[in-house]
Amino acid sequence: MADTGDVTVDEGRRRDAPTESPKQTPGVPADQPAPQSAPADASDSSEAVTGAAAAASHAGAQPVTYHSPREALHAEEVTRARNFMLVIMVLCVVASLMLPLLGGDPVLKAVFFATLAGAFVSCGGFWLYIRDPARFLPEREAVPAVFCTAAAVMACQYFGVLSAAEMIFMMGIYYFSLGSSRLAALVIYLLCALLQGAALLLQTFDVLPDLGLLQANGMNFSERLASIVMIETLFLAVYLFARKSREAEVAAVEGLEAAHRQIGQREALLQEANQALERALEGGYQGRWTGQRVGPWQLQGVIGRGAMGEVYEGQHTERTLPAAVKLLHREVQAEVKQMRRFMREAQMMAQIDSPHVVKVHDVSDGTDGRPPYIAMELLHGHNLAWYLRRRRRLAPRRVADMVSQVARALDEARKASIVHRDLKPQNLFLSDTGGAAGEKIWKVLDFGVSRLGASEGTLTRGHIVGTPGYMAPEQASGHEIDHRTDVFALAVIAYRALTGRPAFAGEDLPKIVHDIVYVQPARPGDLVLIPDDVELVLAIGMAKQADDRFARAVDFAEALALAVEEQLPQGLRERGQDVLAGHPWGK
Repeated sequence: MADTGDVTVDEGRRRDAPTESPKQTPGVPADQPAPQSAPADASDSSEAVTGAAAAASHAGAQPVTYHSPREALHAEEVTRARNFMLVIMVLCVVASLMLPLLGGDPVLKAVFFATLAGAFVSCGGFWLYIRDPARFLPEREAVPAVFCTAAAVMACQYFGVLSAAEMIFMMGIYYFSLGSSRLAALVIYLLCALLQGAALLLQTFDVLPDLGLLQANGMNFSERLASIVMIETLFLAVYLFARKSREAEVAAVEGLEAAHRQIGQREALLQEANQALERALEGGYQGRWTGQRVGPWQLQGVIGRGAMGEVYEGQHTERTLPAAVKLLHREVQAEVKQMRRFMREAQMMAQIDSPHVVKVHDVSDGTDGRPPYIAMELLHGHNLAWYLRRRRRLAPRRVADMVSQVARALDEARKASIVHRDLKPQNLFLSDTGGAAGEKIWKVLDFGVSRLGASEGTLTRGHIVGTPGYMAPEQASGHEIDHRTDVFALAVIAYRALTGRPAFAGEDLPKIVHDIVYVQPARPGDLVLIPDDVELVLAIGMAKQADDRFARAVDFAEALALAVEEQLPQGLRERGQDVLAGHPWGK
């Protein structure tokens, strides 16, 4: 497989290989049309929304779909109008029931009752009329607005200019000023302000008698004028505040609409690019060796490209045996270090006898005149990174199953004294074939930077090798590594798959390395609902000190499977608690 998708920190440089195609992990798998859905047990928020809508529909609720934010804003205004009309009707009923119990001028009381009846009828009629939201227009609120204003004026005359009846005006001004029509809002404000202001001025100049229940007889002329100014100022303040609130709401909706539009355009462009890439992959990229024969392999289209080489789909010329044939770029063949890494990859994979490691069919080091190549098992499917990009996280049982299969491959590597050193989602591949009874099976890819035995090796002496974000603390700090280094990486992958969030991430390498060595990631339970036992197992697997971790990957896998079922032995619970006591989550 090609050297793609990984970041090797070597000799003080960072090398970013091209991004993998959306159809397969570059290198081993063949080009396959992307499946319509990821594993059924993967977590997907969209499915949760769909399920909630279905449940609501089943319970009798009618799900509502808005095609634009403006439609949603219009629907909100209709709902607000219906609620306001209900509130006014309730106030009219309450006031009408209270009138027989109150005194005051009989004529004024009768006129007030008449305006209450008019407000009740007009608001009730409009409430019924806008049951169909398509009928709602702000201008059609004019009739109930006039009757409500008249009722408010009479309420202030009956109860008195110093009573709480002034609040009715403020409530009406605020409601109508929140509407979409600037003209309607301004008309209602001026109507309320002018009518009430005129009534107050006429009473102040003794043109109209003050017949209210709460009279202002104790106030002198200047105090009455100051009260009028204060009331009118409050009316204006309520009107301006409501209009500004409306403008801010509209601006927010327009900004959201623009953002959705921009996102949609970008997604459309990305979809077009992905479709073009998939069409190209279905036919196979034409590479330098396409159509030629390398050893016993007839090469077809390119199914993966990377910094070191290309991977071709190949077919054995004498046997019915498809393969993924990895060839080095011509300029890379001249680099001794890269050639050794290339051959090391084949050597490592050949030594590990596990169905969860890619099989090696044939190897050539180029000494026989042929270009160096590795012919490997051809896989169909997608890597873990592909699934996580689409579903963010996997269900706990699915994660436990994946970890169990990967752990078996790592344990075989441990028996062969091999440390992978570069486990990450891109290097865990779910193959559509290879399992018992046609079941899918997880396979570990890319042993190109693996270490053999206890030797430091000659390719990376004195340098940090691996992928930032998945290195163990001892690996990131350049210290001695062993099988427990891979246990740490596997635990970090499990954390990522369970929570939908990388354990260690940052904009630069020093920040990531610092967090790996000194900082514990956020508590998984704060990100997603999982059993407490799972948190304890992850804490052991991601312990900063290698001695505190599980000694073998299979031990971690067995503990995780028990934790998912909340059956973790008490001894492991206490061990996890001890690890967290020294390095708590999030610190």
